[in-house]
Amino acid sequence: ENEAITLDGSGSDFGPEFIYEWTTNDGMGVIASSITTQVFGEGVYDLIVYNTSNGCSETASIDVVFDLTPPDASITSPEMITCSTPNSQLTVDAPVGSDYSYDWSSDPTGGNSIMVNAPGPYDVVVTDNQTGCSVMLDTEVFMDDAAPQYTVDPLSLLDCNNPQIDLAVNGANLEYEWLANNDIISSLNSNSVTIVNPGQYDVVVTNLDNGCTQIETIDVSGDFSEPNAEAGDPLTFGCSDNSLNLGGSSANSNVSVEWQTSGGIILSGGATFTPSIGGAGIYTMIVTGENGCTESDDVEVDADNDLPSISAPQSIVLNCQNPTAQIDATGSSSGGEFVLEWQDASGNTI
Repeated sequence: ENEAITLDGSGSDFGPEFIYEWTTNDGMGVIASSITTQVFGEGVYDLIVYNTSNGCSETASIDVVFDLTPPDASITSPEMITCSTPNSQLTVDAPVGSDYSYDWSSDPTGGNSIMVNAPGPYDVVVTDNQTGCSVMLDTEVFMDDAAPQYTVDPLSLLDCNNPQIDLAVNGANLEYEWLANNDIISSLNSNSVTIVNPGQYDVVVTNLDNGCTQIETIDVSGDFSEPNAEAGDPLTFGCSDNSLNLGGSSANSNVSVEWQTSGGIILSGGATFTPSIGGAGIYTMIVTGENGCTESDDVEVDADNDLPSISAPQSIVLNCQNPTAQIDATGSSSGGEFVLEWQDASGNTI
């Protein structure tokens, strides 16, 4: 809609003898009989001034042209708001030297550029101060606050079989920072770390696309309990013993057994609780649990090698005068634990 334009002929001669007429050149005739008037359209308008005292007149023309061109302006594409870029600048691009004013819906005094920190629609009214014409521009600011996407590898149990394990977080275009922990024995800035003790481990995962982070807490369990090991009661290995069986045991099930010896002889069953041994010595039973942890216990087997004493003549001479003789061994060991047996040179019992 066209605005009213005032045509002003007040610079003309003025007085009671002067008459004023405004006309158009489109045949509409006289449109006003005053020194000023308002028009609402483009065109050529004539002001005729009559001097009634002498009948003379003078005509002046004015060409009215409306400039309704809106401002030549546009909003540059705004930057997306992210965790690493929490603000976005909105800027109106206008010709150099233009005389424009800007009325942002979110900041009326912001000028041609404002900073926003929230996603959503934004608009600005741009007005050409020379023509009064204006245009509304709008844009929308988007936000990317997506948390990093990743997976945590399945955990192994820390135990004597696995005295150190790796913790791993995997995903695309991510950055990792493990929080310092004395039980981490590898780099803190990779997707995986090596640990040596159970406990709680934290890693800060950053989405490199938008700078958004998330802390992942990983709880690691451990089992370093040692199994029970009892090697059994001490034994005595005597001269008449060809072998003895040790009596080991454990209060734990699902364990493995291994016997070792210092000075002794393991005949068989070295992987059982009751091995067969062939001599005195120190015997060590090593018990290993399912978690790989071990415990050991020793049992001592003493030797009873005390030989009985024999008191008898080394030789006796038989002759014609003494065709027989009595051998006296009464000085030998005696008692209920001793058995006396005479044998001839061939080993036959006499």
